[in-house]
Amino acid sequence: MKRLAAWLLDKRRGSGRPEERPPLTRLAFSKRLLRRSDGRLQFRPRAFLPYLRGTHPPELSVFRIDGLDDMGIWEHVAKHAHRPGRNLHGRADFLLQDLDTSILKLELDETPPRHGNVVGWPRDADDRLALAQNLSEIATAFPVPRAEE
Repeated sequence: MKRLAAWLLDKRRGSGRPEERPPLTRLAFSKRLLRRSDGRLQFRPRAFLPYLRGTHPPELSVFRIDGLDDMGIWEHVAKHAHRPGRNLHGRADFLLQDLDTSILKLELDETPPRHGNVVGWPRDADDRLALAQNLSEIATAFPVPRAEE
C-alpha cells in the first residue's frame, strides 16, 4: 500500500523515478550558438530549438550524462558525437524536469550510446522558442576543454 501511495504521489508531481529523468547535455557545433553573459558562457536559445524535418514531430538531440564526471562526459561525446567537418565548441547540461512543463519527454534511442531526443514540442513556433529560451536560462554551459600545451 505504501508503494502504491508513493507511486501515485510521484505521478501527481510528474517526477518519475530518477533514472527516468537523468541529467542531459546538449552539444554546440557552432560558435554562433554560444555567448558570454556576465562573464559566463551561455547557450543561445536557438541552440535548444528542436530539429524540424518534414512531417516528423520536432525533436532535440541530447545525451544522458548520469554517472559521468566532467572528463567522462567530454570523453563520451568526443567518441560518439561526430559532425563531419565541424568542431565541438561546448555543451550545456540541464535537467528536463527543471522546465515548468509536463509536455516535453525524453525518448532514448541509444544510437549512439546514451543518445536520446527531447520530444513533445508544441507545433507553434513561438511556443517552441519560449521553451528553448527557458532551457537556455536553466542550462549550465561549458566550453570544450583546451588541450594543455
